[in-house]
Amino acid sequence: MKQGKPVELSELQRSLRPDELVLEYALGEPGSYCLVIDNKTIRTIPLPSGSRIESLVDSYLAQVRAKKTTAGVAKELHSILLGRLHTDVSKTRLIVIPDGKLHLLPFDALINEKGDYVLKSHVVTYAPSATVLRVLPVGLHEFCSS
Repeated sequence: MKQGKPVELSELQRSLRPDELVLEYALGEPGSYCLVIDNKTIRTIPLPSGSRIESLVDSYLAQVRAKKTTAGVAKELHSILLGRLHTDVSKTRLIVIPDGKLHLLPFDALINEKGDYVLKSHVVTYAPSATVLRVLPVGLHEFCSS
């Protein structure tokens, strides 16, 4: 791959393990999106507005700083950001490519509808972009996914 060139989707997909799912978020107005990429498919999940999502992230972080319970907002964020994905249970490794204030959110601390933290069922790693994920397979991708 040439330096500065974005990774091709097919190349990214070939680099993914069968149990990995890339979640690339794009926050915007009036709506936001999550690109859900595995080693065979890609789909787009519509999300609420970026301002709504970032407001919830602000609330979550404020509650953490104040040492208050985060369960309510953690469940709401899970519902919005992960609950709509309907992921295959074999996809236990989530690679999150955040946007905006999602860079500040610990996805593994979100709480699902059963009351379980994401970290109970998934390994969550983060990447700044799909290109970086592919360019640094031994560094970021393999280290985080091993």
